[in-house]
Amino acid sequence: MRNPYQPPQEEGAKAKQHMSEDPPALRATIVIFWPTLLYMTLFFLYAVSVWDFYHGAMGLALLAFLPCFIACYLVLPVVGLTQLVFGIYRLCTKNGRGWHHILSSLATLLLTFCFFQYLFAGNVVTV
Repeated sequence: MRNPYQPPQEEGAKAKQHMSEDPPALRATIVIFWPTLLYMTLFFLYAVSVWDFYHGAMGLALLAFLPCFIACYLVLPVVGLTQLVFGIYRLCTKNGRGWHHILSSLATLLLTFCFFQYLFAGNVVTV
């Protein structure tokens, strides 16, 4: 039940204070999982560009194929391995975010495995 003696400004201040506590935690989690989120996005764009190439409309295939391929094949697996080492280091120093780094790196390495399976299946843009 609402207290009639409490001014309305204090309720608003408490609501604003409560709202500002959750976004930093969410923001920190997004910052930790950026390689995984970027890998999912680039893998999807690569798959769409390969599909677009094989169906004759080469608009997206020409623009997105090479950057997505280089990022998924070379850059993001190295970032995932680096994040795994950093997560193990953070876990050994008893930091609470170490598990998040390890989970993000394992998800990135799983996506790398899926990307290589996708390549071995013959989904490569060739001329």
